[in-house]
Amino acid sequence: VTERHIPAILVKNLRFLDRYRRRGIRLDPEHASTILAELPRLVDATPNTLMQRIARNDQQKAALLPSLWKLIADSVVCCDLTSPLNMSSSIWPAHEQQEDRR
Repeated sequence: VTERHIPAILVKNLRFLDRYRRRGIRLDPEHASTILAELPRLVDATPNTLMQRIARNDQQKAALLPSLWKLIADSVVCCDLTSPLNMSSSIWPAHEQQEDRR
């Protein structure tokens, strides 16, 4: 299988997440704990709604986002990688099925 046979958006999303997975981005355990504690409480969660819930300001949001992308890259948090990955993407804990979130 080559990139020509894989949807372009999937390739773009995987390349974005690859920098969090393989390039030495370390997961902040405190940030991960906060994200993983709050995410199951949200219905129709997105990175944006999660950050609104857990970050008090833009500086804290900027500190938390790399941990969220790392959790997605490591498949601890899930999303639909066949759709554009952005702050409005649906996200859910890996142990839950997307259909169970509705």
